[in-house]
Amino acid sequence: MPELTPTELRDLMLSVGTHRADRRLSPVEVARSIDKMLRSHSDRQHCAERLGISLTQISSFLKLLSLDPKFQHLADWRGAKNASIPFSTLSEIARLNSSDQSQVVAAILRHHLKWKEVIQVVQISERSHEPIDVCIKNVLALRPDIETQHLFVGRISSGSDRKRLAGMPQTDRDEHLRRVLRTLVGSKYQIKSRLGEDTFTILSDHDLPSMLQLTADELEKTINNSLQGIEWT
Repeated sequence: MPELTPTELRDLMLSVGTHRADRRLSPVEVARSIDKMLRSHSDRQHCAERLGISLTQISSFLKLLSLDPKFQHLADWRGAKNASIPFSTLSEIARLNSSDQSQVVAAILRHHLKWKEVIQVVQISERSHEPIDVCIKNVLALRPDIETQHLFVGRISSGSDRKRLAGMPQTDRDEHLRRVLRTLVGSKYQIKSRLGEDTFTILSDHDLPSMLQLTADELEKTINNSLQGIEWT
């Protein structure tokens, strides 16, 4: 496995050990770069020292690679700006199976589950062996109020678009989807979104299909058609 190029190493070092919002890489892109470092005959201790972060942080990044790929693009440095999840929160569910991951991810987005609440869900699941939806309800029941948002998840239908997206930084993908949503609903409504390599996620105070008078399938098709109409860069 080849070592990181000087550019890749620079981008990695500018993306960890900082509180800057405008980091070069997304958390998953950081995880992939760290994995590349480790595969080129490095070890976790050397990697942590080189990057100026702890072994615990190295582990949290690498856990993202154990997530179902359709959720990896949701990992972000902060979870409030887009339809995304702080990577430290998302890494906590990596040891769950794909179906359970899906339900916890939906709960995080719909109900704004915090890091400690996600840990509680996972711990309850492991100790009680109750279905994950029951574990989520048990944690939500501890809240004085339950906050809910509408979640819409769609699939990128075009194979050529999926290839383009796979080679694109997360920030660029998100900007493409924001442009599409601004065209569809304008800037009046609070809508958060995240575009992965083969799926997209939209979070809103409103039921988007109903607001646009579309079925879920029609909305997914409309977004796909709009993405295909964008001039990719």
